[in-house]
Amino acid sequence: MKLTLRRKVISLVLFAALIPVIVTQIAMFGFKNNIAETTEAELDTLGREALRQIAYDMYNLCMTSNDLIQDKVDRAQKVAWEIVDREGGFKFSEERTEWIAVDQFTKKSDKIALPKLMLGNKWLGQVTSFETRVPVIDEMKSLMGVVASIFQRMNEAGDMIRVATTVSNTNGQRSLGTFIPALMPDGTKDVVIETVMKGSPYKGIAWAAGSWFITSYDPILNAKGEITGMLVVGEQIEAVPSLRKNIQSVTVGETGTVTIYGATGDRKGRYIITHDGKKEGESAWFEKDANGEYYVQKIVNDAVKAEDAVFHTYSWTEQGSGKEPRKKVSVAIHFYNWDWVIVASTYEDEYYSAKASVEEVSSGFTINMLLLTFGIVAFTLVVAWYFSNRITDPITSLIGSVEKIARGDLKAGSDELNEYKIQRRFTLFATQKLNIDDTDESHLLVASVRKMASNLFSLLSQVGSSGVQVNSSVTQITASARELEAT
Repeated sequence: MKLTLRRKVISLVLFAALIPVIVTQIAMFGFKNNIAETTEAELDTLGREALRQIAYDMYNLCMTSNDLIQDKVDRAQKVAWEIVDREGGFKFSEERTEWIAVDQFTKKSDKIALPKLMLGNKWLGQVTSFETRVPVIDEMKSLMGVVASIFQRMNEAGDMIRVATTVSNTNGQRSLGTFIPALMPDGTKDVVIETVMKGSPYKGIAWAAGSWFITSYDPILNAKGEITGMLVVGEQIEAVPSLRKNIQSVTVGETGTVTIYGATGDRKGRYIITHDGKKEGESAWFEKDANGEYYVQKIVNDAVKAEDAVFHTYSWTEQGSGKEPRKKVSVAIHFYNWDWVIVASTYEDEYYSAKASVEEVSSGFTINMLLLTFGIVAFTLVVAWYFSNRITDPITSLIGSVEKIARGDLKAGSDELNEYKIQRRFTLFATQKLNIDDTDESHLLVASVRKMASNLFSLLSQVGSSGVQVNSSVTQITASARELEAT
């Protein structure tokens, strides 16, 4: 396509206007992407730190609860000994009684005969019903709100059988006859029995009747100073109302929660405390995420091995929701005192909500800039069209006139130039109030060419007149010559 002067002028003006606009738009897009990347990085850092802080808040809550409960249990232990002393202390009868001893870990049972354990002059009996009151332990439950048990030594190894208790079994009766073996099923020594058999009290968590308790185990000694049993008080960790309520009330982000899993042993991977109380006691060990991976196994195993909080990401979708999987972020801490894994988790897009807001504002700004750009381009085109006409119209009109003059038709060329002059006068008259300057170079050029054509036309007219005069003179001379010849 041939570029006329008008097109060149329009292109030049448009190009000059577009360059800064395009550069600005490129800079804006780069700035927008930079904002998005920076925002995402900052939100990721802040979100993970907030998640980590929540997990540690729960850790500290458990630690504080542990100290408070342990203090309560220790005080309850002192009260228990006061009651024992008041009732006449522990003694053994010459009579023996049979027990069905059940290992609380392996559930294997065996029949044994042991001397009757007396409190003062009364045998504690083999009371399994909670309707029948048992000295010391039931009083401890009513006074201090704790569970209590009395153990009797079974053998030289130090196995301890529960002969009186407020702990219930699965049938809702007192869990009598269960015993704590000196050796665990894996061959390691039971830390409780090992400590007590050294004549020292054991304070800390212990597994009893399918639950974990914060406990205080004191050895029972006979007159010779031999260890014959244990007096135990404790409180079930999961049963502490304030602790459970605080853990369940935590919301991470918009819908995230805190979940407690068992860390080792039989409770490994089991739900201990959940946000809604559902599934507690059930195993989550073989639960899979949206990608088919055993995410609970990964979380629990890594938390137990680590000395600090560990992060995990996995895809998750609520069962039966039919929704697309969403990326979930969790942080896990092993609370060694209670053998818990504390997990705080939330969907990643929930703490990226601020990023969406920033992107929305940024996108709105970009759209406004694009609209402004189109407006500038449109305005530039109008201005370029106007000024290109101002520049090229005189030159365009001049071209036709000059071509006619070049062909020797001075009159036609001069007439066109005079016609353009009349049009310009009319235009000037119509636009005088707008103060439009008509002395620009293009119009001066037209005026100069018009003047040149007029001068040429006048010159040629004069030449023509001179030619006529010459012809007339020649005619006269010829006539005179003929007259002379005739005479």
